[in-house]
Amino acid sequence: MVYLLNLAVIKTTVRAQAIMVTGFMIVLVAFGSFAHFSVAADNYMPFSPNGYGPVAAAMVAAYFSFTGFSMIVSLGGENKSTRIDRTRAQKSSFRI
Repeated sequence: MVYLLNLAVIKTTVRAQAIMVTGFMIVLVAFGSFAHFSVAADNYMPFSPNGYGPVAAAMVAAYFSFTGFSMIVSLGGENKSTRIDRTRAQKSSFRI
């Protein structure tokens, strides 16, 4: 019984995620097609005038912020009151 309920929820979640990804891709393609005509290649020369150190630092910061958010949300779901704890975890991670 629990297996069938879990399977139904997984199918619904996968369907919803597929719809969201499709919508996101449509928006990206639309934005890219309109923005394509406004891009000047001269704006990208030199690509990284201060070297690649600042680019690497930004990548590390983005990675750790995403990993921390993901970890907080995962740990918030492991408690007894999942809905309340997960909401608190998300709000606190956004504040940080």
